[in-house]
Amino acid sequence: FDKVFLFQFDEFIKDHEQYLHRKSLGNRTTGTTFLQLISLIRRQNERTLANTLNNATNSIKFTLIEAYIAGQTQSSINVVLKHLDNDKSKNKELIECFLMAAAFTPRPSELLFEQLMNRSKNSDYQIETSTYLTLGAIVHKIYHSNKKSLIIDNFTKFIQNSLKEHSKTKNAKRLVYLSLYNAKIDLYQNILINEIKSCSETDLCWLALSALTQLDCKTLSTEVISLIRSLYHEHNKRTYGIQIRQLAGLILLKTDISVPDFLNIILSTLDKSNHQLGLYMWRVIDTMTQNDELLARKLKFIINQQMVVFSFDSLAYKGQSDYYRRTLLTTYGFGVYYTVSQLMSKVGALKESDFTVNIQQYDAQDDYELLSFGVSAQGLESYITDDVDESDQNAKDEELHAQLRINILNTQLRPVELFSGVTGLMGAVWSAPSELTSAFRSNLMIHDLSRYIHLHNGVIVHYEAQSAVSLDLSGMASISLWNKNSHSVIRVSTGFSVRSHIDILSDFITTGINSTLSTNTIVDYTTDVDYSDSPIRVCMQMAIQPTQVHDNIENFYSIKRTKSYRWFGNRTLKYPGTDYPFTEKNNQMCQLLHKS
Repeated sequence: FDKVFLFQFDEFIKDHEQYLHRKSLGNRTTGTTFLQLISLIRRQNERTLANTLNNATNSIKFTLIEAYIAGQTQSSINVVLKHLDNDKSKNKELIECFLMAAAFTPRPSELLFEQLMNRSKNSDYQIETSTYLTLGAIVHKIYHSNKKSLIIDNFTKFIQNSLKEHSKTKNAKRLVYLSLYNAKIDLYQNILINEIKSCSETDLCWLALSALTQLDCKTLSTEVISLIRSLYHEHNKRTYGIQIRQLAGLILLKTDISVPDFLNIILSTLDKSNHQLGLYMWRVIDTMTQNDELLARKLKFIINQQMVVFSFDSLAYKGQSDYYRRTLLTTYGFGVYYTVSQLMSKVGALKESDFTVNIQQYDAQDDYELLSFGVSAQGLESYITDDVDESDQNAKDEELHAQLRINILNTQLRPVELFSGVTGLMGAVWSAPSELTSAFRSNLMIHDLSRYIHLHNGVIVHYEAQSAVSLDLSGMASISLWNKNSHSVIRVSTGFSVRSHIDILSDFITTGINSTLSTNTIVDYTTDVDYSDSPIRVCMQMAIQPTQVHDNIENFYSIKRTKSYRWFGNRTLKYPGTDYPFTEKNNQMCQLLHKS
């Protein structure tokens, strides 16, 4: 019996090898093959899995590790861990691949969590960072399925011990806050609040605030709201960076904000001494009131009561900061939306830029983050202009630094440093890829459900559903120091596949339906920047290439010892490519750039 499964496993890998290579990622067939591979892995013994992984070529070993971890059998997990432990070269890419697969496993096991805990300390800071992020992601899934799990207690002790090491290892707090960002559990709110109270180190304070945004802000206590309010309005005579104030303002607006607090935020947007933050917050308010009826009523009340008087001069901001939300697509029961957030410093240098795609049910307030990528930068002011006033002197003194953040399925990946220091900036400029180059690619299992329902009449209903995405995130940048302009493209290629079946089992008949839905989606996000003159001109464009959705259905039944029947059906739906507009101001910038 084992030999039969071994033959099927080896034959499957041989027949589908082209879809197991990394170069095939971002394809719907790759996603479907990945699901089929997981199904086979769950029926193999440890010896078979070990032989296959050890003998696999490097080109398919990454996909096998992803599938082994997604399979979540004790044998498959043990095989991967032993393989990584015995790898003399300590291939960082394989370890990162393992951690990535573990972070996105829909139903992580206790064995996986325990093994990760034992391997949490690593001399390589990047591996250690990914491990902390993965632990947070696993705890998030376990907590929402079983809040009384002993794993939560073990994770709490792990976090507390890590914080005690802060005096020995300066990166310990940073790792903890990244882990808590993915955990998204209210139990650890006090840890974040303690850091925010002191806010002595800007980067740690920003990480703590960022993790706090992942919690339900409507449940924050009055004391915490008062603390966040003091950060945003700088009540305690301390000057905070614009990025700290940005997060504090977003948190306040996500709470059940009172009318006086809302009024004070609106008044702060009219402060021309910090016009970029004011413009950003006003755009946030405008966007949120379009999607939040209660917040819209509060704004209407403030205006009707003439608590604040708007004039053309007060709203005539001259800045590049922006925030808006647009519809990507709508279908039965839910919609998909994209949000663009761009925060600039007083002199027009980039501070934060984020692009986020969310899915939301029509009858629900909460949404789910599908994808987000953003850039955080510091110290660019001095390289754009010498006209930095004293109030923005802190920005001028900041160390030159930029970081790329990627969130997939509401889970943050390890931040990537784009450059640090002048030498790093020049290196990034000269080494920027002029052709599309993969920055992240992986096969991710995003849904795994299996249920047996025993009816009173003896009939058993078996329902099973899995979904996976084959993802390739690529980018390119063309930067001209001579012409003082740049052109960049971020391409997100996804191959999405869903497999499900329902079986009705009884002593005399077996019947069921198998269904597979798959599609390819390619999204291009293009940014053109012209910094040859002031103000800087930025043009952002987004387009989805033509898409096909493939739907396959198989219906079958068999009556024991008599007859059986199978019926197959399939269809292909075609959707044209679409260009998605941003704001009118952005469209005007695009026209100016493309004319010049």
